[in-house]
Amino acid sequence: MSQEKLDAIDNCLFELLELVENFNEIRIKSNKELSSGYFNLAKSKYSLGAGAFTSLSYDKRMTCGAKITCDKIDDKELVQFKLGGEMYEKKVKSTENESNIKNRNNEEKTEQNKTNIEEVKFRNPLLWYGVLVPQSLRSSQKDFKNALTSIVELTNLSLKINEKYNEYKELTEN
Repeated sequence: MSQEKLDAIDNCLFELLELVENFNEIRIKSNKELSSGYFNLAKSKYSLGAGAFTSLSYDKRMTCGAKITCDKIDDKELVQFKLGGEMYEKKVKSTENESNIKNRNNEEKTEQNKTNIEEVKFRNPLLWYGVLVPQSLRSSQKDFKNALTSIVELTNLSLKINEKYNEYKELTEN
């Protein structure tokens, strides 16, 4: 084998090992976040009582707050997952005219405002249990949100590891 090919194999293995190291770090982090989330959920269930968190206490009109989308990168078959949704987007107030003054000449704006009001907006699930929920329930929600972002990162890293491993196999076969 030529020196250039050996260097390419070394670089590929080095990048592969870095990806595996990052994967293990994020996996450990997500495991800690999940266990902390479940522990805080158990603490809040203990403080509010056993009947507080049942399927009967859920709002039946609930909508998902997190959505995972799958995007294709370039012409390759590599896919990237992205986390989005109303729970993960920053809240921005609209800058439209929302005053109490009625505009009789412009009826289209009033129709648009009526349709905006009719849309179901995302509501924080913690508010289902009252305004003063235990702090452990809030920290449980935060831990699960962080764990979900870590899991999406893990998925993207595992796809990169598979791609790099296939590249390594191609280099060693020739």
